[in-house]
Amino acid sequence: MPSQEGFPTGEKRAAFGLMVTNDNTFVERQTRFFGTFSYRLPLDDDWDLHLGLSAGGNYLAWDLNALENLQEVGDGSFENSSHFNPNVGIGAYLKKEKFYFSLSVPQLLATKRYKDDQGISTSAQDRVHLYALSGLRVPLKGDWSWVNSALFRYVSDAPVSTIINTGMAYKKMEATIGYQINAGITGTFMIQEFDNKGMALGYSYQMPTAGQLSSLTGGNHEILLRIRLGKDPAKKEEEKPDESTIGTRYLEDKLSSVAER
Repeated sequence: MPSQEGFPTGEKRAAFGLMVTNDNTFVERQTRFFGTFSYRLPLDDDWDLHLGLSAGGNYLAWDLNALENLQEVGDGSFENSSHFNPNVGIGAYLKKEKFYFSLSVPQLLATKRYKDDQGISTSAQDRVHLYALSGLRVPLKGDWSWVNSALFRYVSDAPVSTIINTGMAYKKMEATIGYQINAGITGTFMIQEFDNKGMALGYSYQMPTAGQLSSLTGGNHEILLRIRLGKDPAKKEEEKPDESTIGTRYLEDKLSSVAER
């Protein structure tokens, strides 16, 4: 069950957030929580570069009492256990009005899921994942647009994962279909900012197409909800700060005026 929140700050280029994910798989429970910070660097009138940093960790616990047929065997590997693995992540996001590209490593440290001092022999560990994401919106006639995106994931000792999405957008509505190579097909429908306050609502359905999993499940259903905190997006253009009076551009202008004198 994932949850992610972002919060505005008094600094016009900075933002921070919180991400919490809770996964339960049989006897294993994982709770990930990370604090995030991002800073926007205007490159010119069209391009912005967002740099991000996250810090937190993953709490893992095993409840072997859920194994009803397990008997006392005196083996340390069959005892309830829990521990916390700290981690950090970095990312960069390059954005233009109708195009974006990002690179990120959510967790830089490859941490073991079981500690050696617990007397458990295992090779299970969380490996470093590299993500690359890109998107393009092409304006068409009237309020219609053609939207496209692609996500690539690389992790050592595993096949490269590639997801490609394409679809149509009309005003604040967007419908896309996606294909994950050797995995499945996804359909998504989103209504962006339907209440003029930054709230988005959508539905997604994923159907596996490869392996035995495709015959064992009818697919996954997801309800998507995004809430924007802070100023009203309708006033965004009116309240957009003058970049020439902020940070590096301000310093460049001051230096130029001094040189001219």
